[in-house]
Amino acid sequence: MVYRNSRAKVRIEGELSDSFLIETGVLQGGSPSPILFSILFDFTIRKVVEEAGVDGVQLSYGSNDFYHGARENHENFNILALLYADDLVAMCETADDLETFTRTFEKVTQEFQSSRKHVL
Repeated sequence: MVYRNSRAKVRIEGELSDSFLIETGVLQGGSPSPILFSILFDFTIRKVVEEAGVDGVQLSYGSNDFYHGARENHENFNILALLYADDLVAMCETADDLETFTRTFEKVTQEFQSSRKHVL
């Protein structure tokens, strides 16, 4: 899950740095990466939804096939964001809602970065 005995170099203005040991992190492309991202961003998105007050788009779920009648109840639910790996897709009914979501998302993630700096 984490890097083990991995080393890296950084290129700055065309020059490679000395190699250094990578002590923390998750391998890019590793199977835990999308799961850990979703766990972290679940918290973030819940906070954004709470603060922004936007609902996303409303979808209906139901079945209209051989076994179910056309008049069976369809359940409605809202989707605001889809997360996978390091991607986030936000869906809002209006441009104003999307702007509110984006502004609140930036605020919440900046607060998270600030609090993380204090912990370090």
